[in-house]
Amino acid sequence: MVNEGSYAAGNPPNSFWFGLEAGLWKQLFSSDGVEQVTEAGSSRVRGSLLYETAKLISLATAVPPHVLLQDEVAAAAREMFGKRYSAFDRMAPVFLTAGIRKRHAARPIEWYSEPHGWKERTAVYLKVAHELFVDATTKALRGAGLMAAEIDVVVTVSSTGIATPSLEARAAQAMGFRTDIQRVPVFGLGCAGGVSGFAIAARLAKAQPGAN
Repeated sequence: MVNEGSYAAGNPPNSFWFGLEAGLWKQLFSSDGVEQVTEAGSSRVRGSLLYETAKLISLATAVPPHVLLQDEVAAAAREMFGKRYSAFDRMAPVFLTAGIRKRHAARPIEWYSEPHGWKERTAVYLKVAHELFVDATTKALRGAGLMAAEIDVVVTVSSTGIATPSLEARAAQAMGFRTDIQRVPVFGLGCAGGVSGFAIAARLAKAQPGAN
């Protein structure tokens, strides 16, 4: 869970001027030093620069039910792809050098060597991805001390399947999200998806003070 907050920083390269005018705060930029200016009077009070920032307030994990040991995956990959790709032998050592000991999969390892059409594969993706979304989100909300109705924006990253409506839309009713929640589904980023998702969520949180 990511929400918006602020913190004070000293001696920044750039600074803000804050002015109170007609009961509204406005931001102006200054290149030297930081001051708080109150238009109600002529005095200027030296202050600290406040950077708007996003905070990670909860983290939760959910994994598919089937555990695949890395040596099993390596053997299965050789059986399925060894004769189909000429470069397989050159690439195969990555299974041993990647530092991965086990994986979690939506189905047992034998399932992936069997013929399954697009419709069946998509059905499995939608079912398991929905379960994982609800599980991880419920845990993250509990850790943050928030209710689903308090969430303003959901960023969902997935590269193993395609869903329209997207996963968070499908889970919205089960989770109890508001009908006006902002949804940002992200697809196609692969292994970089997690970091990119955090970056997107952080920028959205900073752009909407007080949002979750």
